[in-house]
Amino acid sequence: MLPRDADRRDDLRVVLAVAFLSLGVWVIAWLLGTASLGLGMSAFIAATVTAGASLLLATPLQRWCTFSGIDFDTRTSRRSVVAAAAVISSSAVVFAPIEPTLAAWLFLIPLALWAAVVDFRTGRIPSPLTYWAGGGTLVLLTVASAVEQNWSALLRTLLAAAASSLVLFTLAVLTGGGIGMGDVRLIFSLGAVLGYFSWQWAAAGLIVPLLLMFPVAVVRMVRERGSASSGIAAGPYMVAACVLLTACAA
Repeated sequence: MLPRDADRRDDLRVVLAVAFLSLGVWVIAWLLGTASLGLGMSAFIAATVTAGASLLLATPLQRWCTFSGIDFDTRTSRRSVVAAAAVISSSAVVFAPIEPTLAAWLFLIPLALWAAVVDFRTGRIPSPLTYWAGGGTLVLLTVASAVEQNWSALLRTLLAAAASSLVLFTLAVLTGGGIGMGDVRLIFSLGAVLGYFSWQWAAAGLIVPLLLMFPVAVVRMVRERGSASSGIAAGPYMVAACVLLTACAA
């Protein structure tokens, strides 16, 4: 079913709301500073706002899944996504309370978590989600570059995002479907965030998910007696790796 113009406008309004809320949290965190009381208040605000953004995204996500032909009900995972978003966002504020990249990361957190959950449950990631995630993340990282006057970081961000997607696309072609195109599109926004910090962090964003997936693949092969008959959803591991690496980079 093709999305209607009204649905597209609703999607745009929701994504813009999440983006502006993320910017607002960063501004508040910057104003409150790095004192203990300020960090605590910033973390609480970030957790509340990001949890709300996760709920706000549930409605357009349901449309995106329907559009992509994915059988998924957002109501089954709202609590877990909201809880995870609150924990990760509050931790992000504690690690990097005044980093300009905080806004981009807070924007990406609920989208990435929803992508991971949908991929884990269905083995697919809705295309509109990855497009909005990639576009919004790039816009907010551009704002971060303008604030820091660090245009070389923005160039590295664009190149790292493109390179990450190209690497996964090549692997998808070579493995004959072992990696889905949803993973290729999702790594664009994840690679952009990591690439803002350095090429090394962007490269780690490709390697660490494989390390996280390796024990799961071994256990599955043992259970299936050496036959890898069912694929492993890469999305959750990509998102988990990006969360860990972003915390370390910040």
